Amino acid sequence: MCRQNGCPQRIASISLFIFLVAVLSLFGCGKQSDPARSEGSQAATTPLSANNEDPQWVSRDSNKPAKIAIVFVHGIFGTTTGTWTNDNGRTFFQLLKADPDVGPYVDIYAFGFESKMFGGTGSLDVREGANKLKTYLYSAHVLDYPAVVFVGHSMGGLVVLRYLASNLDKDDSLAAKVSLVTLYGSPQEGAQIASIAKLALSNPALAHMKPVDGNQWLQQLTDDWTNTKRKPHVVCGYEKAPTYGVMIVPWSSSNRFCTEPGVAIDGANHIDMVKPDRPAHPSVVLLTSAIRRYVLPVQFGTRLETPDFVRDGDDWHFVMDSSAKTARVMNLGTANLTYWFAEKTDPALYIVPDDGPATVAGNSIQNVKLLLLANAKEKQYSFRLKTSADDDEHVIVDVPDLERVRQQTAALSKSIVADMNSQLASIPAEKAGPEVLATTAYKTVEKNLPDLPPAAKWVITADVLSATSMDKIAAVALNRASAASPKVVHSTSVQDVATRVQRGITDQQILFEVPRQKSDLKVLDPTEKLLQIQKSGPDTVASVIFKNEGASPGISLELAERMKRIPSLAGTGFTLEGAVKSATGDSKAANVAFKKALMIEPTPALQEKMAKPQQ
Repeated sequence: MCRQNGCPQRIASISLFIFLVAVLSLFGCGKQSDPARSEGSQAATTPLSANNEDPQWVSRDSNKPAKIAIVFVHGIFGTTTGTWTNDNGRTFFQLLKADPDVGPYVDIYAFGFESKMFGGTGSLDVREGANKLKTYLYSAHVLDYPAVVFVGHSMGGLVVLRYLASNLDKDDSLAAKVSLVTLYGSPQEGAQIASIAKLALSNPALAHMKPVDGNQWLQQLTDDWTNTKRKPHVVCGYEKAPTYGVMIVPWSSSNRFCTEPGVAIDGANHIDMVKPDRPAHPSVVLLTSAIRRYVLPVQFGTRLETPDFVRDGDDWHFVMDSSAKTARVMNLGTANLTYWFAEKTDPALYIVPDDGPATVAGNSIQNVKLLLLANAKEKQYSFRLKTSADDDEHVIVDVPDLERVRQQTAALSKSIVADMNSQLASIPAEKAGPEVLATTAYKTVEKNLPDLPPAAKWVITADVLSATSMDKIAAVALNRASAASPKVVHSTSVQDVATRVQRGITDQQILFEVPRQKSDLKVLDPTEKLLQIQKSGPDTVASVIFKNEGASPGISLELAERMKRIPSLAGTGFTLEGAVKSATGDSKAANVAFKKALMIEPTPALQEKMAKPQQ
């Protein structure tokens, strides 16, 4: 006989257990369109197997990937692909790809994780599922796509929200890619069935699905999601039919984080809602319409306009009638447009930004700066302007008056020399050095080219200093350019300036990405006889600047004299003096100055000017 209260408790536990088997076994199995009629047979025949499917691409052409990746995440007790497959073997994936407006632009990735009903060892909770999701998104190169859409069912929606809440504000690239999350029956305030199931089943994820009032984990997710600054659109579908008499995730819990009113998946219970059987099924329409509204315009709603470029046949032309010009890049569409410059024919044309892709927002304009560096010799340059919308424009830059450009470079050089001269005259010699003069030169460039970003101002500073044979100070400027924007070293123009600067220094390493030229020179014996210094060619940058009436050799020589009296600048002073004397035709004085510079700081650039010692 039973004790007084023992039998009712035992009977209740057995009844509860049978109920849970009937209800929860459906999470990863076939359609349950008529619960009342099929209860006995389905509960008896449904297998209680674990998910043995790895995460996988279910639709993707690796040779020509689409622009949008759709990531499906199943729920508790679900499987990677089975959750999304109806009784006829047709999948949600197939119906999505069949949509004529959406299908051609998407690849589909099905994410899966272990979620056993019985023997919970090895099963993942929501936090662990989110961590695994992050790993597999990288491993499968999902995050290489310009846009990523997440689709979550039941607990899978919580996995998605946990992953995004932990990463969106830390990763600008991820935030830009994810503009949409679609949730089906995700218990954003928990599910009462989870509290009941926890009594009988050992799966750790059930604790994360209990009603929010007694669920610290879900409360934390709510706080984290609320505090996330860059949230995507969240659209939600909710079940309308009970599953074995139980509303697994009621309307109130399905809509907490949604950015618009939830959509009823009419006629479907918690299991059926993600097993659509036709293109017009409410679950399919919910997802495809959301993609049309929130994703396609971002990826395809762009229109490039370049009003400062003039079309001539298959090419665009831009007139460069000064050393620095501005060109507008306009996006007349609604979506962000990424653009970059490629196949530049000559590094003497410096384009800002030239260190990687830039993004112009919808209905916005960005100014691009085109500058001719001090060593510019050509009257025509070209490059390609490419965009994320597959624009590929060939642009020819015409320089109708190269002499005018050189005059402007010389004028900037004169201003820099004058300001450096004043700086050295105003401070004690012990406080003077390359760092101080680099800052002075930068301020001069800033006054003349205020619209450039800081890194570009430092690059122009280095370029003009190197052109006037002050490479030691130019090296400081290049290092500061790299500090202001580490990506600047990827610019071919910056690499070219760096190569020129490295030839004029002996003991400073700049921009490690640029190979340093080695020299076998040693400090010279002052008693050694040298052949005549080789004359600079007619196109030498320094000769053009110093001969040009826009620059005053007198000011440059005055600066050289001041430098020669300061130990840390003496080598630069003699080199500057030699460059000025050579440019103005005084070869004898140039020989003397270069020889003294070589004895202080032998450099590859001076080696080219030096003849072999006489035997």
